[in-house]
Amino acid sequence: LGLLGDPANIPLFLSLTEQAQFGGAAALALQAMTGAALIETVFVPDEIEEDELFEAEKEQVKQGKPLDRGDGRPFGVNVTRLSQDPRSWNDWWRAHKDQFVPGVRYRNGAPACPARLIDALTAESTPHPLRQYCSEELAIRYGNDFGIETDMPVPNQYARLSEAATWSRSGRFAEGAWYFGGFPAR
Repeated sequence: LGLLGDPANIPLFLSLTEQAQFGGAAALALQAMTGAALIETVFVPDEIEEDELFEAEKEQVKQGKPLDRGDGRPFGVNVTRLSQDPRSWNDWWRAHKDQFVPGVRYRNGAPACPARLIDALTAESTPHPLRQYCSEELAIRYGNDFGIETDMPVPNQYARLSEAATWSRSGRFAEGAWYFGGFPAR
């Protein structure tokens, strides 16, 4: 639904950020449509393999006490990611919802078009799954497969993205309109 870019789905995604199992996917969908770039740094604890623990550590885990590295710091890493904080997304949406017109498709906070997809493909901050979807969307929605694979060598990606950027400036596709296979869908 996030790839459709319909702002009517944003309230659904906002509600899904409140559920741990859907928070990441909801944040990715919100980012795809809004371009809000709400970033957070969170601590992700290491998975505990109980069969690798000493007896004293197993007892500590049973008592609900966190394991640490010996210096008081827990095992794990800080990760920077799209925010999954429902409050951040709700605050952002309240401040910006008037910028989104019902019935118009959005990508990165602006009416969707091939150029927006190419912008997302070239932006370093675009999450890898979203880059893959943008590449596929060029082919499916706009009917032009440039053979952009997000795991191909960067110079090859740049060459194909350059070709796609030139093509996207043709003016053939109206911003925010719905297309499938290069033809209007509505």
